[in-house]
Amino acid sequence: MQYALIDNYFNTPVFQHTVAHYFDTVLAAMIKNDTLLQAKGLFSVKGDVKKDDYDMPYHIHILNGLIPALHLYEAYLQNKRWIKEDPEQCRLYLKVFILGFTFHDANKLLHTQQTQKHSDLEIALQQINTAAETLHVKDFFEEFDTYKNDICFLALATEYRTRTLAQQYDFKLSEKHVREVLAELCHLADANGFASVQEKEIENIET
Repeated sequence: MQYALIDNYFNTPVFQHTVAHYFDTVLAAMIKNDTLLQAKGLFSVKGDVKKDDYDMPYHIHILNGLIPALHLYEAYLQNKRWIKEDPEQCRLYLKVFILGFTFHDANKLLHTQQTQKHSDLEIALQQINTAAETLHVKDFFEEFDTYKNDICFLALATEYRTRTLAQQYDFKLSEKHVREVLAELCHLADANGFASVQEKEIENIET
């Protein structure tokens, strides 16, 4: 299975080329390695079923949240004129955002288990180099090691249950932009937002 970004899907070359590159590297590896890995569906605590919806593959969950959030972020950067004034810096923030959201459920990718002291996602992010190698992350983002903390912060800041854990990471990029823009975009894309919407809740995913 292969996904390809259609021409002129985004308004700017920065977004068009960066997202297409993500599709050709990280997303392609994700589909190849974990085509049927579940991202949603049954959620239980000690046998008590809290939620039981139909499931979706991990990469679909990521795309459902990522694509609309990317359109919002592109419009934001255009409105600020940053994407015109400093496209390379915008590309850097864009790659960090994409990877931060991609890894917000890294515990499922790495099949980690929660312990008394650490959440399953926190443990997974301690092993993020393994996930990055499996998903060919450095083919997409050569500077991954430099900005790994920013990516881990976003992954943990995506959901309310792990937001406080994100504070253990410091920043290489602008803390204000990562906290106030990228983290909020990640949260919107996932928690009660785009990625978790079931079609029975609304007319269709496009809506």
